[in-house]
Amino acid sequence: MCRVTLEEQKILSLLNRAKMKKVILTKIAVLLLMATSVAQVDKFDIATYTPPQGWQQLDSNGKRGFFDYKSDGNSTRFCQILLYPSRKSTGNAQKDFDDEWSSRITKVTGYSKNRQHKQGGRPKDGPLLQAPQTFRARGKLILAF
Repeated sequence: MCRVTLEEQKILSLLNRAKMKKVILTKIAVLLLMATSVAQVDKFDIATYTPPQGWQQLDSNGKRGFFDYKSDGNSTRFCQILLYPSRKSTGNAQKDFDDEWSSRITKVTGYSKNRQHKQGGRPKDGPLLQAPQTFRARGKLILAF
């Protein structure tokens, strides 16, 4: 039988601690690299954002779009997020909102009636908006253009 002296035990203990520290630091480094690769920050014009994971990205005509859909057999639900380049403000938020709505929505789609919300009003169960803005109402995310 082999006997280990007290000094040899201390040396072995220090070596084991050093190995454990190296293993732990390596795991932390890998986790940090994984976290940064998952949540890549992107930039468009003056906006800095994290793209929605799993959504299709499409850049077209100077704007950036993100698209996603879900099918449950009976129906298909879809969502799109469009980022437009910034424009110089006139200094009047309501006029800026109306001009953007007209040029981006009405002229392109022909849709103008039944607009749910204009800047300055108060939606049901929600806060006062400053366009553009997002807010939650009744557990749903609402985007104000």
